[in-house]
Amino acid sequence: MALRELDMSLVMNPHNERTHFLLAFIAMGRKNYTEAVLHYKKALEAKPDSFAARENLGAAYLAMRRWVEAIATLTPLLTERLYSTPYILHNNLGLAHMGKRDLASAVEEFKKSVFLNPRFCLGLNNLGRVYVEQGDERQAVKSFQKTIERCSEYGYADPFFYLGRIYERAGRRAEALELFRQCAELGGEAAIGDRCSQRLQGGL
Repeated sequence: MALRELDMSLVMNPHNERTHFLLAFIAMGRKNYTEAVLHYKKALEAKPDSFAARENLGAAYLAMRRWVEAIATLTPLLTERLYSTPYILHNNLGLAHMGKRDLASAVEEFKKSVFLNPRFCLGLNNLGRVYVEQGDERQAVKSFQKTIERCSEYGYADPFFYLGRIYERAGRRAEALELFRQCAELGGEAAIGDRCSQRLQGGL
């Protein structure tokens, strides 16, 4: 029903920014990223100052692993004084840099994200992940421990998994198993919960 109404809206006004945005949003939910990009671009053409359309277009490029286009799309938001969630912007730029293996830039973006919002769980966890990619497990452990301290009350399971993997590699079996147990409990039926359950079943 929603799609029919939106299609009718486009017939009446092919340049309706809100209609294109909603069609893109639905396409993202269906993981049809090519269609989402098409409609987010049209939404931006209709309203070039739409922060939401630009942010979501960048997210679609991230989902498609089109790192360079994600960076080019998101970077203009850095100079927008009225943009209200810069910590999300820096996190997404960090993911793009991480994807293209510019790990130093990724670290800087994730640090900015956490500086702007010290309780931003995703940014904290991603900072730990990029430290792992750099081979700096000491900093990674600190970041994951901080994420657990600040975010476990929200049911955020990811840092338990990544810290468990570090302890597993270090031969700290009992600590790793406990982290995977907590991760499986918090993650439930989500993908991260399944990953941790598999680690437990494997017994390391």
